[in-house]
Amino acid sequence: MFKTILSYLLPTLLLCLCFAAWQSFDNARREDKALAMIESAKKGDPANYEEQALKAIALLNYRNILGHNVLVDAPLTASILVSMDPYVDDDDRRANYLQTALNYYLAATKLKPAYGNYWALIAQIKIYLGQNDEAFSQYLNLAHEYGPHNYMVHVNLAILAQAMINNGMTISSEQRRIISHHLRYGLVHRKSASSLRLLLVKQDAAQQEMCRWLEDKTARGKLQCA
Repeated sequence: MFKTILSYLLPTLLLCLCFAAWQSFDNARREDKALAMIESAKKGDPANYEEQALKAIALLNYRNILGHNVLVDAPLTASILVSMDPYVDDDDRRANYLQTALNYYLAATKLKPAYGNYWALIAQIKIYLGQNDEAFSQYLNLAHEYGPHNYMVHVNLAILAQAMINNGMTISSEQRRIISHHLRYGLVHRKSASSLRLLLVKQDAAQQEMCRWLEDKTARGKLQCA
């Protein structure tokens, strides 16, 4: 009896393993192709970026041969949706892309709740949506809690702060304290210093305001504060 069951079970198990290996390979291929499409779109006509980005996203969201919906990489899909922001003029469509990206990042936090950069990216999207609310403060706090010395968190919170200042958004003392921490360490971290200087040293209102927040002499020097 056992041998009979085993004779049926082993082929089924082998078939399942082969399918899983094939789908893993196909997912990796789709991810590589989507990344290549985005890199090509960045170098092409800006008017075509949204269309190309949607094609890349379609590669990452598909129905497999068993009829199951597959999402290859939620964070990558979210990052592509956010990258479309400067290329979309329609406010409703733009907001829909950003909200979808936020939902994908929130889904990613279910698997990696202690990864600070996901929370930083979620907080960043909230600002792009103009939502400096209680949820935004919660996401900002989580980004800081889980990534106090994560260079990617440093960069994304600096981008967030720059957008808040340039759009005249109110920044609370607690929000400023958190952002100042990431500016201070981000401006001297070997993996984020050059990116932040390129991003922030523009002699604009955002740079001037950030200089008011910083007390560390080294960080102030990197930001070229007066």
